[in-house]
Amino acid sequence: CLVPIRCSRPQTSCFIPRQTMSFYAKLFVFWIVVHIVYRLALRYPGSRLSRIAFSWHGPVPHHGELKSHFLARRCAHALAWLSQILFVFACGYCISFWFPSVAETTPFLVVWFVVSLLGGMALLGAAIAACASLKARYFGPDPTFEAIVHEPEAPSRSSAPNLIQKVALKVAFWAIIVAFVVVMAAIF
Repeated sequence: CLVPIRCSRPQTSCFIPRQTMSFYAKLFVFWIVVHIVYRLALRYPGSRLSRIAFSWHGPVPHHGELKSHFLARRCAHALAWLSQILFVFACGYCISFWFPSVAETTPFLVVWFVVSLLGGMALLGAAIAACASLKARYFGPDPTFEAIVHEPEAPSRSSAPNLIQKVALKVAFWAIIVAFVVVMAAIF
């Protein structure tokens, strides 16, 4: 692909070749970077990114609660998310109806696609939780949850990393996150 540029000589036109990556190369690089970030988040579970990515934001089982009741609460939680997603979907539909030019932009289409996927996942999660709850209630087994108390172990002096190692690991972790953002910005 040749890209026209301005030349110092007005009577001629200059073209320079533009190197582009193929779609599959971009996709490959994207997933490699996603995999690296995922592995780093697993490797450093105490980091802020890991705590945000892997924390549980739904209902938690209570001591003595039946499994079927807990799964019914998970179904209700997924249906609450579905109602919020349907509201966003309806707002997007109204925007696309009143402003058709906005509906043709790439950011709107991406958000519309993501909202559709989230709605499907919420519906599927609610259906699976409802089926599992009904199965546990009517066909069993329907155990109760028991609280397990974990006593923290005292860390040994030899296994605790020193301050320099901790700082170096955090710097490496955030350097890879910044590299991920730079690579994604350069590719797309």
